[in-house]
Formats: sequence, structure tokens, C-alpha cells
Amino acid sequence: DEHTSCLGAAAIDALLHHEDAALRAALAEVLAQADDDTQQYLTVLAGDDDPDVRRAAVRSMGAARHSAFVPVLIDRLEDDPVHVEAWNALSRYGGTILDELVAAFEAPDTSAVVRRRLPRVLSAIPEQRSVDLLMTRLRCEDPVLRHNVTTALHRLRMEQPEVEIPVEPVEDALRCEAGIYYGLAQSIQWAKGEDARDTLSAVSVPDHVPPLPELLDDHLDRSARRIFYLLGLYCPEHAVRHAYTAYTSDKEHLRALAVEWLNSVLDYDLRQLLGPIIDPPSLQATAETGARLLGQQVHSLEDALLLLIDGPDPRLQACAFYHAAAAPSTTLIDRARDATDDVDERVRTAAAWMLEHVSTAAE
Repeated sequence: DEHTSCLGAAAIDALLHHEDAALRAALAEVLAQADDDTQQYLTVLAGDDDPDVRRAAVRSMGAARHSAFVPVLIDRLEDDPVHVEAWNALSRYGGTILDELVAAFEAPDTSAVVRRRLPRVLSAIPEQRSVDLLMTRLRCEDPVLRHNVTTALHRLRMEQPEVEIPVEPVEDALRCEAGIYYGLAQSIQWAKGEDARDTLSAVSVPDHVPPLPELLDDHLDRSARRIFYLLGLYCPEHAVRHAYTAYTSDKEHLRALAVEWLNSVLDYDLRQLLGPIIDPPSLQATAETGARLLGQQVHSLEDALLLLIDGPDPRLQACAFYHAAAAPSTTLIDRARDATDDVDERVRTAAAWMLEHVSTAAE
């Protein structure tokens, strides 16, 4: 107050537009202690061109905890250089902003980036309502959001063991994630085959596009990690942590401990479903188990690409379209045409690239 009481509106306005970003950032820090009317200038500074100024404004908003700042802070979650400060600022409001967070999740115009970052905010609000809201998104199609929801629930359970996490939705999510894992395993089996390698190497994709087997391996590991996070939602956290360490070990006796633990905590159906994931004899055996248990069948590279294209992951969809240019069947071309107006820019770009490549090759 000592610093802000001598700042009139004219002085603040001059500092708001001063060419020195350090002065604008300093103004943002001072405004954290100002009265409510003066603090409203923080909304202007939160949209400043300089990220340091935006960060300072967001930190001051979190310190002030004025209700009018909540929508601004939620919007700042989309701002890559500032989103960590926005997380922290929102978490300082505690449970008082849960209604606003629910509204942001449900609003159709909320961007995918903001929606994906909301679980991190909820994980810092250790209340049952945070858990209940996250549980409604546990089986969402967006793979990034699904992963963030799972890790947020895991963090809440670790920090607030008394929160109630219903078992049935978690088991449903485990079955869903197992289906994703087995689909990836089947796709990898074909993508790593000698014929597929020869086919895929025939086309030079853009430099930013990773090799298909490498990307699939990464997503398979992520899927396995999500399965253990889900197990940690209703099993003792320390036991899950030790089991995951054993699972990722290259030592056979440690992996056997993970399997033994799995058998002791899961019912028969889930043991049958997850056993080949926790203790895979081979990638081929895992893929075959998935096909048998879930009815997924991948008989060719085309089937593997279609499985990815028809799936919910935009990154895998885009990668599949780029590599599909090496084996452009009628079905794959039709999928690419349909995807040229996809909501995700990466998918649109990849589909258009594939169609252009196929057209050029046919001339």
C-alpha cells in the first residue's frame, strides 16, 4: 500500500505502456498490494507482450486472490511461458474456484490446451469435489487429457489419502487403457516387420515426423505407465511404486515380483486382462493376447495404420497419415480426404501432405 498509494491513475497508465518491460513487471508486482480498483490493471499486464511481465502479473493475481481474476488465470493456462505461474496462482484460491473450473471443463469453447492443464490445478485442491470432477474425465478420448487426469488423481490420493475414489470407474478405465495398449502392441508388431520397414523407408517424410515404430514404442510405454497410475488409485501407493520399478527392470526376478503382486491384488478378470501387459513373454504374444481378449485384429501394415488413424490420439493419427503415403490404399486415401477438415491442425496438415504426395507420385 505504501508504494501504490502514491500511484495515481495517470502514473499507472504511463507505466502500463512504458517501453521498459522491467518497469512494467515491477508495476505488476507492486499492484499485488493495491486496492481492488487499482488491481484491475493486472488484467492488462497479464496480456502484455513480454512473458516476464505476464508472469509477474499472474503471480500478483494469485497473491491478491480477487474473484475477477479467475477467468483471466484460466485463460493464461494456454500461455506456454506463463502456464506454470497460472497453475500456482489458481491453486492459491483453493476450493472457492471449483465452480469456475467445472464451467471451464464443460464450456465448448475451452481450448484443448486449457482443458489439458486444468487437472494440474485440481490436483492442488485436495477436496472430494476435485476428485469427483476428475473422475468424470477418466475415460475421455483425448490421450493427453486422460494422462493428466490420471496423474492428477494419483497425486491427490498421495497427498490426501482420505479422499474417496470409487473402484468401478477405475476398473473401467483400466479395461479401456488395456485396450489401447493391446492396439498399440498389434500396430508395433506390424510396423517393425521387415516388409513394413522396407515399405515405410520408401517415402521420405518431413524431418519433424518421428519413425513410426519409435513413436509407437513411446506411446506403449506411456500406456503402461497410465495402467500403473490407475492401479495406484485403489491399491497401496508404495506397493504400486515398487511394482512399477520391478516392471521397468530388466531383471527377471524383479519382474516376477510385479506379477506376483498383480496376482495378489486384482480380481480374476483384470488379472487375465493385465497379466500379458505386466509380464509379456514377447511383443507378438502380447499382441495376440490383445486380439483374442478384445477382438482387435491387425493383419497388415494398412490395418495398423487404420487403427491409429481411427483412434483418438491426434499425434498418432498425424504420424500414420505421413507414413501412409508409402502404402496409399483406397481406404487410407479416403480417410485422408475426410481428415483434411479435422479439428486438429496436425492431422489436417498430415492428411493434406499425404494426399499431395500421392498425387505427385501418380503423375
